[in-house]
Amino acid sequence: MFFSGEAAAGRMRFGDHSTLHKIQDVEFTGPKGEKLYLAYKTTTKFFILGVNITEQGYVLAVKDSDEQGYYPLKDSQIKEFQNEGSLPNPLPNYKLTIFDYALGYSLWIVIFLLIIFPYIINFFKRKEKNKSDSETVAR
Repeated sequence: MFFSGEAAAGRMRFGDHSTLHKIQDVEFTGPKGEKLYLAYKTTTKFFILGVNITEQGYVLAVKDSDEQGYYPLKDSQIKEFQNEGSLPNPLPNYKLTIFDYALGYSLWIVIFLLIIFPYIINFFKRKEKNKSDSETVAR
């Protein structure tokens, strides 16, 4: 939200927000005939900005859906699909990106910057004062 411009648009988030991250397409369809892709799901807890982010594991996500429809995958289902050859064995690894972490912990980043910012300003003011004092003494 903070980095995507939603804050500038006046949209604040509260509570959990789930995101599906595509890994690869799959050849089979869902129970309703919908096209699917292999993904992993993350959930970010928001209090205006991100408080934390958690990984929810592999899912089968619905392609071309207005909503983020998905089917959770249990280990037994994954093994069954792998035995059929429908899913790769082993499954492709995934990891959260720096952007995922930045968004997921954005509240803490902002709090840290608000706390540290006065110290940074003070440091540069002292440095400038010391520089001007040393120039005055040199004259």
